[in-house]
Amino acid sequence: MKLNLNVFSKQIPFQRIIYLFIFIGIFLAIYQFFYNRSLWLDEAMLSLNIVNSSFLELLEPLNYKQAAPIGFLWAEKFFTWIFGNNDWALRIYPLISFLLSIYIIYRLFFKLSSNKYISLLAIGLYSIESIFIRYATEVKQYQIDVLLFSLILYATISTKFYNKRAIFLYTLLTVVSIWISNISILAIIVAGLYLLVKKVYIDKIYNVFIVFIAWLISFGAYYYYFIYDHPLKPFMMNYWKEHFLPLNHSGNEALDFLRIHFQDIYYKWLLLENFWVAAIWISVLGIVYLVLLKKFKLLYFLLFPILLHLILSAFKLYPFEGRLILYLMPSLLLILFYGLFAILEKVNIMLKILSTRKFNRSIQIPLVILVIPIIFVLSKTLENFPIERQNIKSSLSFIEKNIKDKEPIYIYFASKYAFAFYKNKYPNLLKHTIVIGKDHKNQWENHYNDIRNIDSDFWMIFSHVRYSKESGEPEDKYIIRKLSSEGYKIIITKRDKGCRTYKVSKQ
Repeated sequence: MKLNLNVFSKQIPFQRIIYLFIFIGIFLAIYQFFYNRSLWLDEAMLSLNIVNSSFLELLEPLNYKQAAPIGFLWAEKFFTWIFGNNDWALRIYPLISFLLSIYIIYRLFFKLSSNKYISLLAIGLYSIESIFIRYATEVKQYQIDVLLFSLILYATISTKFYNKRAIFLYTLLTVVSIWISNISILAIIVAGLYLLVKKVYIDKIYNVFIVFIAWLISFGAYYYYFIYDHPLKPFMMNYWKEHFLPLNHSGNEALDFLRIHFQDIYYKWLLLENFWVAAIWISVLGIVYLVLLKKFKLLYFLLFPILLHLILSAFKLYPFEGRLILYLMPSLLLILFYGLFAILEKVNIMLKILSTRKFNRSIQIPLVILVIPIIFVLSKTLENFPIERQNIKSSLSFIEKNIKDKEPIYIYFASKYAFAFYKNKYPNLLKHTIVIGKDHKNQWENHYNDIRNIDSDFWMIFSHVRYSKESGEPEDKYIIRKLSSEGYKIIITKRDKGCRTYKVSKQ
């Protein structure tokens, strides 16, 4: 079976439309960067490690139960060294990675598929997906994972392994990547199996073994110094326990795991929402279509990484969860568009037959109709744009403008990390008594003990609050209700995205 693109070969307006979506995605990412939202809890904890540690200190296990590849940490430290300890400086590296990934993923898809149109559709959707725009400006390593995974695969299928210089550059890229991204080792396994079959077994290019040896040395050193016997391992195993593929005799738990996690990918992460079931079935059709086209090399690079990650998940080596599988999502977009293209091609064949019989002329649906999913996802992206998670900077600015002499500030325990990062930017607040709340777990009534000794009017900041499993009540609402029952009066309430501010008076 051969892919028929003759009817689409002159659709230059289609290409311009896709380029427009790509530029919209780039614009949104850059706008989000300059919007400079507040760091949320996880970002703040990681950022404190970066700005408060030297390059050498970052070699040690991080504080606040954080972990990240040393190469990523050093790159972030480098940008703060150049531009200062600012949140926007920490976001330069993820943003650059996102912008580069648009080009690299397109080149990878086009190299594997030889189909410019479907590759453009996939990269057009990738560019405007909210989740990628979010991680393009988040102080986390996941957007770097996307870039390096795609870059390693692209280099694997593009490198001329009979050329010594090319082998050296490829080896350098892959060896260094191991220290920058945890996902790089998965890309290397995928690349290694391909090279073993294609370059060694088929092409008899034995120079590839030099690359394999370099990989083993680099990963062995990285594993020994940064993974083996890591003090965070028990915590991480417990934290991610819901995202390890369960293995049992019946297989029912595994099927439920796959259903829940792929629903999460298509519904939540890729913003296809109520179309998630249809998207999965269309993707299955896309896989069948690629089999019929005998695109086995493309199928290998699209599907084997998913299978590999699930295997690692089953052995509790790497969780199968949204942000940790972000690097797989561009591949899922390409598969989805192959399924949509298969449907469009079949419909056009039927239309051609029917229209020729009835009207003596061929009527076909243009390829541009496949931009509908991109338009739908873009509308969902814009609904919550610019992205803001826990806007503590707004709360701190508000308090700094309105606080009176000798009024203390109570910081909810989960807000203390973002407060610690930003406090020096609000010097007026540091003149006041700061009360840091404790993590009382499920004993919420103990929060009152942190507060009751405050004699004057005071301010409270809450972000990343917990919710009651029984009633669904947020922890700050419980605390405010408790204070009201003890005779306190709420004078001011300010609500920001993911953050709430109160001024409280003791009667």
